[in-house]
Amino acid sequence: MSDTSETADNNGSSEPLHTDAVDFFDRYFRHVYKRRVGVRNQHRWSARWWDIPEVVIRMDAIWRAWESLSSDPTVGMSTWLRDHADYHMSILLSPDGPMANAEDSNQHGEPLPHEAPPEY
Repeated sequence: MSDTSETADNNGSSEPLHTDAVDFFDRYFRHVYKRRVGVRNQHRWSARWWDIPEVVIRMDAIWRAWESLSSDPTVGMSTWLRDHADYHMSILLSPDGPMANAEDSNQHGEPLPHEAPPEY
C-alpha cells in the first residue's frame, strides 16, 4: 500500500511525483480515498475506470491538482480535498454518474477496485 503521507515536494523538484493519473490512482488515491462501492451500495465504481472518457478527464484533474497542492503545508490538502477530490468524486461515484452501470464492488475499508490498463 502507498504511503499516505506522500507529497509532491520531491526535494524542491517541479517534477510530478506520479507519472500520470493511472499511476496516481493505483499507487496513492485508491488507498486513501476509500468508499464502499457496488450495485447494492450508494456508490458506483468501475475497475476499468480508465476506459471511460469522462472519468479519465476528471481523474486527471484530481491528479494534477494534487501534484500542485500537496506540497502546500498549510491548506493545500484541505483545498485539494474540498475543491477537487470531493467535488469530482461525488460525480464519479454517483449512481447517476458516468459509472452508473458499473458492477465492480469492494468491502468496507478496501481500496477502490482497479484493473491495470492494457498498456501498463
